[in-house]
Amino acid sequence: MKRTILSAVILAATLFQLRSQTVDYAYADVRTGFSTHINPEETLSGFHVDYLNIHVGGKLADKLSYRLRHRLTLPSYRDYNPLNATDMALLEWRPTGRLRFVAGKQSVNVGGYEYDANPINVYFWSSFVNNLYQFFMLGACAGWELSEGQEISFQFCQSPLSMGKSNCFAYNFYWRGSIAPWWHTTWCLNFMDSEYDRFMHFITLGNHFRFGKASLEVDLGNRNAIGQKRHFFTDWSAVTDFKYPLGKFVLGAKFTYDFNSSENVDEYGDSFNIVLPAGTEHLMGAAGFEYYPLDDRRLRLHAFYSWSNQVYSSCNTLTMGLTWRMDFFRRDRR
Repeated sequence: MKRTILSAVILAATLFQLRSQTVDYAYADVRTGFSTHINPEETLSGFHVDYLNIHVGGKLADKLSYRLRHRLTLPSYRDYNPLNATDMALLEWRPTGRLRFVAGKQSVNVGGYEYDANPINVYFWSSFVNNLYQFFMLGACAGWELSEGQEISFQFCQSPLSMGKSNCFAYNFYWRGSIAPWWHTTWCLNFMDSEYDRFMHFITLGNHFRFGKASLEVDLGNRNAIGQKRHFFTDWSAVTDFKYPLGKFVLGAKFTYDFNSSENVDEYGDSFNIVLPAGTEHLMGAAGFEYYPLDDRRLRLHAFYSWSNQVYSSCNTLTMGLTWRMDFFRRDRR
């Protein structure tokens, strides 16, 4: 009941704010569908609503803007995260054309195109990204645009390896740019505290390649802790995501591999990595299509089939669904 009341208050406040000159856009988007999971033990099927989001953004002053994204499909409050259902509630200040500062609830800079994607556009996740305790945390970020399309930034925020524990932080160095017109990057270097006082180090190289109409994203991530015997390629992930537009269709295929050696444990036998425990080896593949019947692409249909070795040794999933967007307000400031 409290969650419903709070969500209604947020929606009412959002619609009221549309009268203000500080709002540039406000809209909601929804993703819902039907899935069938088949494994050797049983078959589970059902309808589901994955996302129902409200987006609001605008400017408070000439160089000061804000952004809010709230999920109505999540509990609004948890003890370790009072803004649990709010992905973003941030202010961005741009004192110059190339320098920016961000403060508030924001996406943690972990790197990789899978992680950076809007969650409503991702149907299947790699194990490491899916198991992170938090994707959006309170913090601050400073970014400098070296040239057009090339930015480096440093972010200090709560650690995504924690449920909100005090003195558990992340220090993230991020580069968003390109090496060639057909090769774009989101590369990141992370130093993170974990819930159980284990200091983790991540290197993530996100790469986006474009070949004519086709695109291929390749994310490579390596993780280690100070006490590990071997620091490279004993705890790592690889993600590839291929897309090819064909008229109003987008054909897609995705493969993920997550591995953490069973030797990556401390003297007590506890895994250094609490998100992807030692001894994990997960392989997932998916293929399917998206269809956009409207020219403005506000309506999307999707159907994907996936296979995974994670559940009862193997699991097959067929998922179909709809995603649509409803604009409440949009201002053209040009």
